Amino acid sequence: MSTPDSSPFFLPFLSEEKGMPICSEIDPELFFPQDVEGNKLASYYNEKGAKEICSTCVYRVDCLIYAFKNGEIGIWGGTTDGQRKNMRRDMKISGLTIEQIALQQK
Repeated sequence: MSTPDSSPFFLPFLSEEKGMPICSEIDPELFFPQDVEGNKLASYYNEKGAKEICSTCVYRVDCLIYAFKNGEIGIWGGTTDGQRKNMRRDMKISGLTIEQIALQQK
């Protein structure tokens, strides 16, 4: 297994102690919306499967916070970009931080 320093898969929150995230060994297409002809909205090949993978990852909260702060597209930390948009709205209403909301996610 490669370490965060030696891998082409890099995210700023990776650590030697935790090792590589589960998604680094899986086809990235699973985590990003696929274009569907004639449909303005993209869909995921297997959204449920991607979220299940995220749910077991030690980086789930870190990944969610990273995606939220950087406006990432796709499934990050077990959430879609649409879900993160809703989380942003919830933050404004509740006064909670993204870190607090991320820790509440299942």
